[in-house]
Amino acid sequence: MKTRIDLIGTSYIEIETFHTGEGQILSEGLRVGDDYYKMDEYNVAIDGMESLILGLACAGVDVSTPQFRDGIISALDAIANNY
Repeated sequence: MKTRIDLIGTSYIEIETFHTGEGQILSEGLRVGDDYYKMDEYNVAIDGMESLILGLACAGVDVSTPQFRDGIISALDAIANNY
């Protein structure tokens, strides 16, 4: 099953889960590129958030709800505020 979560602007997360309990995640517009070391930490935090989202989707949590989207946006704000 494939789910796309449109976030702010043109950024999105696309999750695909398989009947085997596995899945994959793709995102656009969430990571930043810069030589400043804090950007590496920011991108690692984004990776962690994506791993959690994929794990929840593979466990059967409905990630297509507006509330889940709002939670992701809140998490992105928190990550941005910390880095």
